[in-house]
Amino acid sequence: MHEVDIEAVRMAMFAHSGVKAVDSPRLYQSATGIGLAATLTVAVPDVDQTNVRDTIATVLRERFGIDEVDLQFQDPGPIPHTLDISRGLIEKM
Repeated sequence: MHEVDIEAVRMAMFAHSGVKAVDSPRLYQSATGIGLAATLTVAVPDVDQTNVRDTIATVLRERFGIDEVDLQFQDPGPIPHTLDISRGLIEKM
């Protein structure tokens, strides 16, 4: 197995906007080359997990030669109902 920078792989997995967090990425030797297993926390509960998986698999194959991707998905949890929307729009700087 050739050397792959796991932190670069982790950052590449944010290629899909539906990914909120990447936990425990682990490279392994697959039957056909390099595989990756990781747990993803999605940004919203109804994100299209198939689309997320396909996008990440394509990015990892093209950038790092990772040909097998095993992703577990976690729900982001409930949206807090304590948001004070009376303060107006909050924008990213």
